[in-house]
Amino acid sequence: MARFVKRGKKWQYEISIKKKDGSFDKIRKSGFATKSDAKAAATELEYQMSRGLSGERKNMLLSDYFKDWMELYKEGYVSEVTYLKYIDTYNNIERYMPHVLLSDLDRTKYQRYLNEFAKTHAQETVIKLNNHIRSSLKDAVEEGLIPFDPTRKAILKGQSPNRKKEDKFMDYDEFKALMLLVEKGLNAAFASPILTIIAGVTGFRFSELLGLTWNDVDFENNTLDVNKTWNYKLKQWAPTKNESSMRKIPIDSHSMQLLKVHKAEQELLFEKFSITNSNDFIFYNSKDGIVSSNAVNKYLKKKLKELGIDRNMTLHGLRHTHASILLYSGVNILNVSKRLGHANLETTMSTYLHIVKELEEKDADKINAVFDGVFKNDS
Repeated sequence: MARFVKRGKKWQYEISIKKKDGSFDKIRKSGFATKSDAKAAATELEYQMSRGLSGERKNMLLSDYFKDWMELYKEGYVSEVTYLKYIDTYNNIERYMPHVLLSDLDRTKYQRYLNEFAKTHAQETVIKLNNHIRSSLKDAVEEGLIPFDPTRKAILKGQSPNRKKEDKFMDYDEFKALMLLVEKGLNAAFASPILTIIAGVTGFRFSELLGLTWNDVDFENNTLDVNKTWNYKLKQWAPTKNESSMRKIPIDSHSMQLLKVHKAEQELLFEKFSITNSNDFIFYNSKDGIVSSNAVNKYLKKKLKELGIDRNMTLHGLRHTHASILLYSGVNILNVSKRLGHANLETTMSTYLHIVKELEEKDADKINAVFDGVFKNDS
């Protein structure tokens, strides 16, 4: 039974709950203008608790819940680099939402916190924060800790990134010119050229590319198998970013032929100079071993400059280019998402929102044309 207390000009409700260990605790919430408002809120909470909502965990801070969630579901499951991003989200929750209870968070309050965060952060960072929090709160809804998802339909604002949006990817003609130029300079002694081509035609992440060994190449069926990654900084194997990142991807026959030639030439070169490639890496320099991201990015910028393409683009831009070309070519976004190894379709949608909106406008014209045709008299 709830108890109601007037504190100053505001009302507070107090509900006693029995914890799992048999002891009792109290849930308190104040700030109601009238006793009737406090009663209504208390009645709603008691009703939700009667449906199985855990009063004890429901009364947790959002930051505490997120910390428990990421340690339980993400630690040891995602890569170390990805887990650090979850830790960053946790730190931002503590900074921007330090005293927020799960039971207090509604859509309006959540949007206010996002807006405050967006004042000093890029939109991409806001999107990442929201994606992490939303994933955790979806589980909270399923657990019965909260009745609805307060992140639903959140507006994701943010500062403009330092790099222009167009710097992140190339159009089809630019991409084609780059691939043809790089192909002319393929050399088994240097990993950057062949890695650039495979990055372009697969959209793989850099760590996924580094983790590819010759055993992961199926020349008969023209596929590449992503089943691990290589942590360049730690010099060790690592798991893929998420379960969806473990995938077999079909590759065009021309690129597979380039890999086949590279493999043969690499074997001859390494045998000639007694070079040891103990892990059988595909992208392995004859002099410096496994290629670094810095070396590949320098190579990429050099080739773009040769083509007269003014792009401040890194290797990751080839991943964006790959996805953009597929989407503009009419490939279903679900297939693009699977090819990229995204954890869910929402990640793909948010990352390529500008393209999705453009394609929606084109689809709207197609849809209108279909129904316009219904009313045309063909006779």
